[in-house]
Amino acid sequence: MEDRDIQQPNDDRVPDLDEVLRGLALEAQNSPPGSRQRRRALTRLVQLTRTSGRLCRPYLGQFPHVYDEIYNEALQLLFIYICDRIDAYNPQRSPFLRWVNFLLQRRFFNQAIPKIIGDRREVSSNSLTPSPRIQQQLSTKVLPPSLSEAIAQCLREDPDGLFERRSLRQMPEITFKRIAIRRLNGESWKSISVDLGVGISTLSDFYQRSLSEFSEFIKDYVQT
Repeated sequence: MEDRDIQQPNDDRVPDLDEVLRGLALEAQNSPPGSRQRRRALTRLVQLTRTSGRLCRPYLGQFPHVYDEIYNEALQLLFIYICDRIDAYNPQRSPFLRWVNFLLQRRFFNQAIPKIIGDRREVSSNSLTPSPRIQQQLSTKVLPPSLSEAIAQCLREDPDGLFERRSLRQMPEITFKRIAIRRLNGESWKSISVDLGVGISTLSDFYQRSLSEFSEFIKDYVQT
C-alpha cells in the first residue's frame, strides 16, 4: 500500500517530549539488561509513547469493524519490540517517535492483520462482537518481555489471591490469573478461546477490565 493510505497523527508538539523520550531510551540502553533501572526506563518510555497523541494510524478507514482490534494488537507487538530491542534505536539518526511510527506503519500493523482476521475467520461471528473495552489499551497495561519474569512471578505468587478470585461471571474456573499467564507466555487469543470454549471478545474484555483494576498492584510489585 502507498503512503497515502497511512493516516498520519496530529503532530502538535508536546514541549520537550522528544528529548524526554530520547533520554529514557538512552537510560534504558545504558542500564544492564534485566536491571530495575532498565525496567523502569522502559516502562516510562512505553507509557509516554502510548499517551503522546503522536502515534500514527496506518490505513485508517480500512478493515471496518476490526480496525481497532488490529491497531491494538499492532501496538502490543510494537511495545514488546521496543522493550526487547531498545538497543536497535539509534538516537543519532532520528527522534524516537519517528522510529516508532516507522515500525508501526511498516512492520507491526501488517503483522497484526492476520492475527485478528484469522481469529475472526476461525471463531463464530456471534462470539466476536466488537467490545469498546477491547479498544482501550492503556499504557500501564503493557507487559514487555523485559518485565515479563517479574510480572509472571507476581501472577504465580498472587500474594493476596486477587488474581485467582477474579473470574468470569458464572464461570469460576476461568480466572484472570489463568488467562494472564497464558497471554504472558505468548499464547494467542484464538488458542485460549478454543481451549476454554469462550469467545475472544468476552475473554479480551474480561482481561482488559481486570488488568485495568490490577495494574497499580502489579506495577508496585514489580518496582519493589
